[in-house]
Formats: sequence, structure tokens, C-alpha cells
Amino acid sequence: MDTEDVGYDGIELMYQKELRGLNGYKSYQIDSMSRIVGDMKLTKPVKGQNLYLTINRNVQLTAQQAILDQIATTRASTVKTLKDAQPTTGYAVAIEVATGKVVAMASMPDYDTNVWQGGISQEELDAITPAMGNGAIREVFPPYDDPKERSQHPTSLVPLGSTQKPLTILTGLMEKLITPSSTWNDPGYFQFGRDGQAEVQNAGRSYNGELTPTKAIAKSSNAFMAKMVGNALYIKYKKDSVDIWDRHMKEFGLGVKTGSGLPKESPGIVDYFNSATRDSYQSAMIYASFGQQGKYTALQLAQYAATLASHGKRMKPLFVDHTTDADGNVVTTMKPQVLNEINLPDSYWKTIENGMAQVKVEGFDNVRYDFYRKTGTSQQQGVGKRKFVENAVFISFAPQDKPKLAVAVVVPDGGYGGWGAAPIARKIFDAYDAEVGLTDAGPRPPLATNVAVDMTQQP
Repeated sequence: MDTEDVGYDGIELMYQKELRGLNGYKSYQIDSMSRIVGDMKLTKPVKGQNLYLTINRNVQLTAQQAILDQIATTRASTVKTLKDAQPTTGYAVAIEVATGKVVAMASMPDYDTNVWQGGISQEELDAITPAMGNGAIREVFPPYDDPKERSQHPTSLVPLGSTQKPLTILTGLMEKLITPSSTWNDPGYFQFGRDGQAEVQNAGRSYNGELTPTKAIAKSSNAFMAKMVGNALYIKYKKDSVDIWDRHMKEFGLGVKTGSGLPKESPGIVDYFNSATRDSYQSAMIYASFGQQGKYTALQLAQYAATLASHGKRMKPLFVDHTTDADGNVVTTMKPQVLNEINLPDSYWKTIENGMAQVKVEGFDNVRYDFYRKTGTSQQQGVGKRKFVENAVFISFAPQDKPKLAVAVVVPDGGYGGWGAAPIARKIFDAYDAEVGLTDAGPRPPLATNVAVDMTQQP
């Protein structure tokens, strides 16, 4: 039957037509009495095509195991940055900057799809249901048995936190709110609203002193983003500020689908429009400026990171490299596709890169490549005695001189991004370097020793 399903979800559903081929059939000429009066005509069946994925097996397996290892490490840790974290899931995507080819996309925990063979019991179905959805591209709930309990924990879509800040600075530069050399004395907070009743604070209300846009990224200053970009954008454009902000976000792939074509892919959850109506346009822009007004998928964050790495080329994520017929002949070869391009002065890109190069991060000791990165620790309302839940988010691309790979990691309820997500990215970069190579020289054998981060002691 033409309507027979081959794929239930993901790439198999996306390439349903190519995979299932064409049915064969026999046809006969008949008369008015439905009697066969002519010879049989045979139309032979055509076998479906073969898909050759962009996914690199070893990088994929490394990403999956790295997430599971980090979840276990975080839950057992007593360090200040992780001790209250209780992650149950994690997501990671690695995408080639120049081509858009996705070499790894992990949504963990996963399950063995062989369980479907020969039928499945209700008990088995209940056990695997939380892992059936791909949390790297859509909203997936954590694996709690009690629906009420499950609904109170972070899903796979979490606020991007401070990974927003490179784009915030670019927005400020594009809208002439700041220049690369602008300065502001950061007291550790920014007050706004009537009589300064509302306040945005840095982590620990840290005093940073005089900051440039570059230093503001390096220090991850919420106050700088709020004062110099979020509030300034509102003052300049008033109610139009939200539309202008939204346009810049979408140019980098935040708040729109990535263009991958994967079924059921989420465009993310944008909250700054609702916040502007519910609270005020000013507060919406201020909180959006440091990453608290949008929730996005790991695939969206990887595309965003790759767009930063390429200096403005947003590439279509590719999951299939080429297809062949049953005899091995190439039928289709997928070509890189630029979805949109943002042209900016080199000084703008250098402003954010200089800041991203200085971000402190754990798990990258003794790497043999340089890289740009930004950590994120987004907060959501907690459950029970936990007033807040902290989600670990991380974006990065390497090497610095000619970025080849961009990686995004999201660990809901995973603690600080630099501790709960960055070590996963390190393992992915190392695996890619060993399999493909982060430089034009090609693959490099794994390092003899990989320095482990001791997460059992206070930092």
C-alpha cells in the first residue's frame, strides 16, 4: 500500500518516500464482464533508497555516553556549582560550521529500538515512553512516573541563560546602542522601573567595575546586558523594541525552526512578547538581554553557535549526506544551504570572540585546540524546598582561527553550565578531532591521557 508507514519519527519519517520504494503490481485487460481478455502486464517493484547519514558513529556514541556520565557525576557531586543539581536528562548537538552537517545529536537517556520487534508489553512501553521523544529538537518531559511531579521539573526546552550574551552584544552593536569600546561601571546590579524598585543582579551580585562589551561577555555580566542593551533598546524604540529584538534573534535561528525538515521540530518558546504585555516592554527587554525570555532546543543552540562561528551564515542542518539506489548508485547528494546571512563589520565579531575566549570553563584542561565558548546557567522555579532550579547550558566552537565544529549542550536541572554541560562538549570535540580532525591536517589520535575534573571537592 502507498500509505504503508516505514518510519515512525525522525529521519525515517522524513525520508518515508525514498525509503519505502515502489510497489510492484500486475495488470490485466478485462471486458465488461470483468473477464481477462488480454495478456498480463507486470510492473516490477522498486527497492527503496539507502540513506547515508552525516552522523559520525563514534562521535555520536561519545556524546551519548558523555551525557550519561555527566548526569551521574553531577548527581553525586558536592561542589558548590553542582551540589543542588538533580539532572535526569541531557541533550547535545555537534554541527559542522561550513556545511551544516550534523555529526552528533544525542537525546539521553535513550532506549533500544529493538524492543519493538515481536510486540511490546504495556510495562515495556511505559518504561521507554519518556525516552521516545527526541529532546534535542522538541520539548520532552523528564522521566518521572507521577504526572504531577513530572510537570514541575524542567523539560528539554530551558532558557538559554548567559549563552544569549554574545548575541545580545551583537544586537547592541547593530542597533548602535553601544560600540566595541563602550564602557560602563558595573556595580553588580542594575535597577529599573518606578523608583528603581526592580533590580537585575549579577551572579552573587558580583561587582565587576569598568566593563567593555568584550569584558561583559567574559565576566558574564547580567547588569551590563540589562543596562547597556536591554534597557537602551527599550528607551530607543519603546514598544517597537520587542519586534526589533525578535528579528535579530530569528536571524540567528532562535525562535524559528532550524530548517532541518525533521518532523515535529519545535521553533522554541518565545516569552518576551507575552512578558511585554503581562509586565512591561522595558522588563521584557531587560530580562531577554541575559537569556531569561526564550527557551530553545539543543539543535537551535548548535545552529546559533555555528552562525556565530561562521560570522553570520545560518546553515541548514543536514542529517543525510547522500542517498543511493539498491545497486549502490548515488541518487542524491545533499549540498550545504545558507538559510540567511548577517553581514557585520569584523570588529563586531572580534568583540564577542575576544570575550568568549576568556570565559572560564571546566573540563577543558590540556586541550590541544583553542576554542570560543559561552556558559549559561538559567534559572527556573523549583519544586518543594528547592526555590530555584538551575539548568546547565553551553555553546562552543573550535578552533578559533578557522572554526570547524560547533557544539551545544543542554542539561536541565544540571547546575552551572561551565560545570554541568561544558565537560560533555569537551568529549565531543575530542572525539571529532580523533575521527575527522579539527584542523585541515585531518584526524589526530586521542591524547594519551585525558585530565579528569575532580567534581567531588569544593572549587
